[in-house]
Amino acid sequence: MDGGHFISRGKTATKLIEENIACQCKGCNLRQGKGDSTVFLAYYDYMKDMYGEDFIEELREKSREVKKWDRWELEEMYKEINEQIKEIEDERHVL
Repeated sequence: MDGGHFISRGKTATKLIEENIACQCKGCNLRQGKGDSTVFLAYYDYMKDMYGEDFIEELREKSREVKKWDRWELEEMYKEINEQIKEIEDERHVL
């Protein structure tokens, strides 16, 4: 699986927003990157169902900004993600 971006990862302000990224098979991710409208529409429907049209519009507006990520921001994200992974792994061991 790939981490498929709803808004292209070339847009720095939205590149690392968790809600902008979802599991996507490699083929769909590649086709979406090449402008495949079928894949994009399926992703749009998913985003609309998950987050609503207002969030999609907010994400689009944010994507127009330029963001330079500071090292401390990235380190904080890294810590948070690792904590989430640990929690998931701990839950699996309980089952």
